[in-house]
Amino acid sequence: MKRKYWLLLLVCAVLLNIGSVKAADDFYVIAVGGGVGTKISSLPKTINTAGFYYVTGNLTCPTGNGITVNASDVTIDLMGFRLSGNSTSHGISGSTNNVEVRNGTLSGWNHAIDMWGTQCRIINLRAQGNAYGINLGNNGGHVVKGCTLKANTDTGIYAADSTISNNVVTASSSAFYGIVGDGIISGNRVTGPHNLGIFCTGPANIIGNTVYSGVTGGGNGGIILSAVEPGSPTVLDQNTVYGPGPHYVGGTSAVVWAGKSTFNPWGSNAGHE
Repeated sequence: MKRKYWLLLLVCAVLLNIGSVKAADDFYVIAVGGGVGTKISSLPKTINTAGFYYVTGNLTCPTGNGITVNASDVTIDLMGFRLSGNSTSHGISGSTNNVEVRNGTLSGWNHAIDMWGTQCRIINLRAQGNAYGINLGNNGGHVVKGCTLKANTDTGIYAADSTISNNVVTASSSAFYGIVGDGIISGNRVTGPHNLGIFCTGPANIIGNTVYSGVTGGGNGGIILSAVEPGSPTVLDQNTVYGPGPHYVGGTSAVVWAGKSTFNPWGSNAGHE
């Protein structure tokens, strides 16, 4: 009898301590039966309330947007599953702030992610076979980290005034842009025949990226620098740009500081040591 009593106490103690346990960077283990979050078990889905939402399996959306986010302060965990869509709609879309999407795959959409708020985080996501991968617009303050963008025909990642780091962007056929944005663009790998590997739209620290420039001639290139305002230089450091296309292309009024990059300038004001 005493043994059963102590076993019961032990089970109760374990259950009381179960919760959301952080297993690794940006991955979370959710206790079964813990009542955490709201399930998404079919598409389309509209989110109108802040909170945590998680996908329960591979889901297909034959028409319309997959998940529409109408509330700020939302986290969506794909839990490793795939959201498959149609070529005319968006996988996850909205115009709200502080939305995080993580841990899964989106394929077959027009835009896999199309969020136009601010302070959004896209973490450990795979966007494959869409027209547009991750589009976070011009409002800034976003983080795109650890994502894999593959075989998207238009643009891999677009995020202005944001941190875009440690992503892999691959084009299997001709695509327009690998990464478009400014802010911090670091540790990314962009390969395949993109017209523009990294297109910098404003002042930025572009550090430690590897870019293949596979399209020759014209205004194409590995890293393209737009004109930026005086006193806000773009920093190029520890990048490697290779392939048959132009490597660095500077805007006519771009101010560039190039450090320990593999540097092969092309065009006016491409850069200075």
